[in-house]
Amino acid sequence: MAELILKCISGPLQGHEFPLDSDQELVIGRGDEADLQIVEDTISRKHARIFFRNDEIVIEDLSKNGTYVNSRLIQKAVLMPGDLIYIGQSILKIAAPRPALVPTAIPAFAWLGTDSAVGFENTVITGVPAPNRAVSAFNKPQPVGSSTGEHFRGSLGDIALTDLLQLLSTSRKSGVLILRSADMLGKIFVEKGRIVYATMDEIEPVNPQKVLYRLLRWTEGTFEFDGPHRRDFPTRINENTDHLLLEAMHELDELNNLGPTLPSLHAEVEVANPLPSPLKDLAPGDLDFIQLVMRHKLVRDILDHYTGNDFEGYTYLKSLIGRRFLVVTL
Repeated sequence: MAELILKCISGPLQGHEFPLDSDQELVIGRGDEADLQIVEDTISRKHARIFFRNDEIVIEDLSKNGTYVNSRLIQKAVLMPGDLIYIGQSILKIAAPRPALVPTAIPAFAWLGTDSAVGFENTVITGVPAPNRAVSAFNKPQPVGSSTGEHFRGSLGDIALTDLLQLLSTSRKSGVLILRSADMLGKIFVEKGRIVYATMDEIEPVNPQKVLYRLLRWTEGTFEFDGPHRRDFPTRINENTDHLLLEAMHELDELNNLGPTLPSLHAEVEVANPLPSPLKDLAPGDLDFIQLVMRHKLVRDILDHYTGNDFEGYTYLKSLIGRRFLVVTL
């Protein structure tokens, strides 16, 4: 098997990388005797071990609190590249080591602009990569802080939101998942693993399920999970998590089929003046959508108040723009 590493993508050791050596086993735990020591209250002194069996990498649970691989509670499992391991409040990933880095004379961070495609309102950041933190698993670093509650954070570049929510669902966590991009803030509220509410930019949504699906399109930014919050929701999401994630991915596929030129959620739309032909010639669905545009203008508000899902709303929007009944003004 090709050389692999164990990458800590969330938790006290976030950013550290540990090479997986076929000649040694790796014990993960809270105790001083652990090869990979993670100081968290919910992690056992010896929580799990990773070892090689022939050409396979195997993880075995040694704890009372459980070890999860790809959202499944396991006793023993074979690991593959890309697999996610959830231990306590830490998320670990089996990955290939990064190539050697060549220093470049560019600023620490350079802003490249905002993706205008639907749902991806995230500014991309590039710059000098952080130093490689790969260390010997048997020359372990000093513990970096501790996690004593339901709190962890990481990068959406390291873990897909769907995988993260599956982990929260399987482990029946309660709290709020806070998402940040360069210019947007999202929150997903969970109760015992069930998604119950979602907001974007602290605006109370007309339909929180639509907002959830939009947030699930994010591929860049950071996440932070905080423990239970006492909050009354004006309405709740009642579908189970698996159904929500499947529907979100299905809607994303449909939106991608509409093409990359859809206006962003922050764009403003107006009725064209002059019109290409009389409004009376339009179908009833077209007229209803134009009325929404006249009332709301902002794409996000239009889609919020449209009775169908975002794919259906964007289909009307794209069609009416293409026929020159609507124009994007901002």
